[in-house]
Amino acid sequence: MKPGTLPGFFFGFSVKARTMPDLSVALRGHDIIVSRPSVGLSITYRKQGRILEAVEPLRTDPSAEELIFLVRAWKAAFAKAQSLGWLN
Repeated sequence: MKPGTLPGFFFGFSVKARTMPDLSVALRGHDIIVSRPSVGLSITYRKQGRILEAVEPLRTDPSAEELIFLVRAWKAAFAKAQSLGWLN
């Protein structure tokens, strides 16, 4: 998980989550990038065959806010991957 802005230019869409209305999802190649720019959180998931995996190593001691973000980010990335037919 990297704080800060996402590099590069890409098109994305917003995912409205009940507790994180500023959660957004972007697609770049075989990567799904989920971010919460208001607090500088982002994570990238990559398609590896029919598997979706986090690219960055995750911290072993995330704060409560980071943990909630990671759960919501996984759900958003998984939904996007399914909608693209990546996991079929």
